[in-house]
Amino acid sequence: MLPVEIAAGDDRVETPSGAVPKNEGVPDADLPDEWPHVLGYNRTTAKPEAEVWATVQDDPFLAIGDYGDGSSFAYATDCAPHWAPEGLLSWDGLPTLWERVLDRVC
Repeated sequence: MLPVEIAAGDDRVETPSGAVPKNEGVPDADLPDEWPHVLGYNRTTAKPEAEVWATVQDDPFLAIGDYGDGSSFAYATDCAPHWAPEGLLSWDGLPTLWERVLDRVC
């Protein structure tokens, strides 16, 4: 159902010095090539049919996929402080990003 494969073991990638998500083509959004850094994420592997909208360290950061009559997405970091620092949470592109995700999966 998810657009990514999740490892059977520990998939956490801690990046205390920060890792920068890269825009791979969020549809209908004027977002920069690089987004505010994250302090960690869950490593996944995109399924062949997935749309990978963003990567971090060459891993999928945001992926969208279809399943049956529906759609789902995988977002590899937090939506609140821990791995998602204030710079990401207050980023002015974040509302646009979530609007595009919801437009695609709802």
